[in-house]
Amino acid sequence: MSEYTEQAEKFLADTQTTLTVEYLRTAPYFHSDKESRDIYRFTLKNERGEYSSEFGNSIRATEDRANACKYRAGSTWRPSAKDEAALKASIARHKEHPKPNAYDILSCIEKSEPEPIFEDWARELGFDDAPMVDYPKIRAIHDACLTQYAGICRLFTPEQMEQLQEIS
Repeated sequence: MSEYTEQAEKFLADTQTTLTVEYLRTAPYFHSDKESRDIYRFTLKNERGEYSSEFGNSIRATEDRANACKYRAGSTWRPSAKDEAALKASIARHKEHPKPNAYDILSCIEKSEPEPIFEDWARELGFDDAPMVDYPKIRAIHDACLTQYAGICRLFTPEQMEQLQEIS
């Protein structure tokens, strides 16, 4: 287990928070995705409440999982010699749909308060030059950030939120 995963697991233990992760589907996740990725539903739960959302795994992790499944199933597909060791390690780690770990989830959730005014948020992140046709998608991202941050704030104290911000 990496030190990052240990840090995330310790945070969950210290805050008495459980994390459950469930595979949903493999499909494009972001509006701009041209490739599919494994998509999961995660739920964080503690004495203060519960928060659930979707998590799109990396395309690389999705490809690794798919290749491990093909290789294990006896497919004629074989990796290049230089990739075989990495594939064997991937097979050892992966089941049919390996779940993201605590670090994967906690490092990606919204932990800092997003700018509440859409125009200011868009400018801060460089979206102010985007074509007008993209603004509904960009607004949806802003709304999702606000919703996720509010959900996470319900679960953790301000001190715990500071600890959570260190997981990145």
